[in-house]
Amino acid sequence: MKHTKKLAAILLSLAMVLITAMPAFAQGTLYSITIENETPGHIYEAYQIFAGDMASDDEGNYILSNIVWGSGVNGEELLTALQTADADKYGDLTTAAETAEAIGTSSAEADAFATIAAQHLTETKTESTAGNGSYVISGLEAGYYLIIDKENSLEGSASVYTDYIVQVLGNVTMQPKDTDIPTIEKKVWEDDDADSSSGFGNGYYEAADHSIGETIPFKLIGLIPDMSGYDSYTYIFHDTQSAGLTLDANSFKVYLVNDPDTDLDTLTPLNNEGNQYYSINTNPGNGETFTVSFSDLKTIPDVTDNSYIVVSYSAKLNENAETGRQEGNPNEVYLEFSNNPNGEGLGKTEKQYVIVFTYTLNGLKYDGKSDSNDINARLEGAQFVLLNSSMDKVALVSNSGTFIEWVDLPGDAASYADVTFEEWDGMYAEDSDRDVIRTSVSNGIVRISGLDDDEYYLLEIKAPEGYNLLKDPVKISITSVLQHVNFYGNNQDQILTDLYAVLNDDIENPLHCSMLGGGTVTVPIANLSGITLPETGGFGATVFYIIGGVLLAGACVLLIIRKNMKTENKQ
Repeated sequence: MKHTKKLAAILLSLAMVLITAMPAFAQGTLYSITIENETPGHIYEAYQIFAGDMASDDEGNYILSNIVWGSGVNGEELLTALQTADADKYGDLTTAAETAEAIGTSSAEADAFATIAAQHLTETKTESTAGNGSYVISGLEAGYYLIIDKENSLEGSASVYTDYIVQVLGNVTMQPKDTDIPTIEKKVWEDDDADSSSGFGNGYYEAADHSIGETIPFKLIGLIPDMSGYDSYTYIFHDTQSAGLTLDANSFKVYLVNDPDTDLDTLTPLNNEGNQYYSINTNPGNGETFTVSFSDLKTIPDVTDNSYIVVSYSAKLNENAETGRQEGNPNEVYLEFSNNPNGEGLGKTEKQYVIVFTYTLNGLKYDGKSDSNDINARLEGAQFVLLNSSMDKVALVSNSGTFIEWVDLPGDAASYADVTFEEWDGMYAEDSDRDVIRTSVSNGIVRISGLDDDEYYLLEIKAPEGYNLLKDPVKISITSVLQHVNFYGNNQDQILTDLYAVLNDDIENPLHCSMLGGGTVTVPIANLSGITLPETGGFGATVFYIIGGVLLAGACVLLIIRKNMKTENKQ
């Protein structure tokens, strides 16, 4: 009776929660195991490891007596394997009853036993049926069963294979836990939120906006699960960037952290000399941008369950970047991980996403005596340069209007006001693909795409013909509203909810973007026509002639008077 009580103390390991409904028993009664799991795709198999007779102890608890090997296991092979693995515990045993007593009462001991038992099963098993968020294995005789997922049934899924020892002395309901399934998060740096945290480091969120040419930090944060049931543990990050992002292959750093909110600048990255812990592949194929692969996560010093692997890297927003929220510039990752403690097998987490936005600025030139909405009032031929917020750099722009980078003012000028039109015009005179000067076209538009939400100054350096040059640069403040909600790869409209510009600090009249999909803000900029002088030969010229004649006649009279006065004085 002693060994039956000890076996009864073996739970499912820490991986299961049991709720057992105990009926009045009778020998020969069949029972069922109900596994409450809403995740589809499982095919559970029950293998009887120990069989016996149902009985009750002195306290009225149901127990299994007269224990023998069950129909689902090759008992002799299992005992030999147990003796090889742990001679101190199993070396002198000869029967199933003795083996049951020797297993121990802890979850770790039950897990170790289950792992070995799974290698010595027979073909006799009972499969589950699925429905309504649960799986049922029925028609089971009293005994102790190993519950496992059918081999190869979970390859590539976000689940792990089970190897749970379950006591069946009545109908059983059980709930798998998920602590042995890793999770993955992906975050991108947003400078406007540099002083706040989403729980993964200050400034790191699901979405950000940046200018083309800017280098953007990213983070991958992988939770390390319970790996105790595995001899080795594969752990692979798979990352895919959109065409608007260019990976910096030299930017990778990998950390082991206990808190995902930790400032990585205060930590030392893993020393991976000789690729001893992980390898990075920046050309993995399958459309992926890179992988970071750990062939055995358990070899990392000080690794523990529920700690984190954090991969940091950078990518540059390039000239292929999409503006606005219709497409945006998404970046996705998933984690591939060991999911079969009984053998080979890899699972995959669901993909996680971040997105980077960038925007387009349209300056709209029009005749200030008309309405900016009047298509006939639009002005062609105005020339501009775009200055940064501190007005000490000028935007270099491609012929298509895409921002490239900020460059110094020409001639090392201390101020934009010191730069002549000829100097602006000569900066990239020999370059046919890019320039700092943008010219309004027939519809009055001066377009520059690929900008962050920030302050800019649009400086007119040449007015349309017949119009006055603007005296001061136009201050333009582009503002985006990003919501910190999860990005699922297709809900950009829930992330970027507003985009507007403020002209010359007129915060009472923001200019909202009417089509967030395109991410374009339009700012009207008026020019007034200059004063037209009268032509030669016209009425105005005649007036000048008359006035000139009168002045000439007056001068002659004054000269005659002065001569007469000199003659009189001599006399």
